[in-house]
Amino acid sequence: MTTVRAYDPGDPDDAAGVAALVSEIWQRPVPADEIVEHARTAPAGRIAVQLVALAGDRVVAYANAIRDPSNPEGLFQADVVVTAARRRDGLGSRLLAQVEQFAAGHGATRIGGVVPGPVEDAGTAFALRHGYVVVRRAYQSFLMVADADLDLLAMPDPPGVGVVSLAALGGGEQARRMLWEVHERTVPDMPGARTASARPYEQFEKAVLNRRGFRAEGAFLALAGGEAVGLALVTYQPETNSLNHAFTGVLPQWRGRGVASALKRATIRYARDIGADFLRAGNDSANAPMLAVNERYGYRRRGGHVRVERSLSRRS
Repeated sequence: MTTVRAYDPGDPDDAAGVAALVSEIWQRPVPADEIVEHARTAPAGRIAVQLVALAGDRVVAYANAIRDPSNPEGLFQADVVVTAARRRDGLGSRLLAQVEQFAAGHGATRIGGVVPGPVEDAGTAFALRHGYVVVRRAYQSFLMVADADLDLLAMPDPPGVGVVSLAALGGGEQARRMLWEVHERTVPDMPGARTASARPYEQFEKAVLNRRGFRAEGAFLALAGGEAVGLALVTYQPETNSLNHAFTGVLPQWRGRGVASALKRATIRYARDIGADFLRAGNDSANAPMLAVNERYGYRRRGGHVRVERSLSRRS
């Protein structure tokens, strides 16, 4: 017998069960702490429903529908994750219907989701059967740190620009606010961005600076004349001794001058310094400049995901 109930963020068994499901579908270890942190760092004003399906005491599926205040008006993000043995028995459809109903009842006009794997995979087929369409594709790119080109890493920063870590700046609030300002100014420009407005500093601090993988040594600012013109964030993943490129952004007037490459070099040098095994980056297929930078520095594409969406107004 399978029962569906609300996910309990305070229940370690729920967190562990969801972490196991997410690890299965994304094919990488996701610790329970990461699932707990998602709830802990939720912004004020988040609208959400989270459900778990249990067979006995085992979590076999998870679903949610979430809208944060910074998201575009009417857009909810939905996720449905079902363990392999329970797929195609109606459980995923049942959960999707419940979270969609919740979203619709809270003003959703669009629902989007991220599905791991290529467009031909079963997860995307499930979404297509339920009226979703593929709107974007993204790639996962990896660099084995031992394979990094040392000559490229030794290149100087662009004229008038210096890349420095948050730690080297002392890690104080002034430097952290510089990181916040350039982050929030550049995030909306990212292809496929689901952020329509800048977050308050306190929310950014909670969601980014206070996360388990954040290190001041792995947060970099590109400075020109004392002003931040770009940033790069990499977060440490102890389960795989790796770094994840959380975000790289450059102000529009500074693009095309080598700033993103300088930031990329800083993150790779940092990975070498701490003895990380590899770096992982996820980039929208439309983000040609960053994909080109990754390719130049030896990153190789391996896997990815698709983004699907549907309009509630188009479904009867």
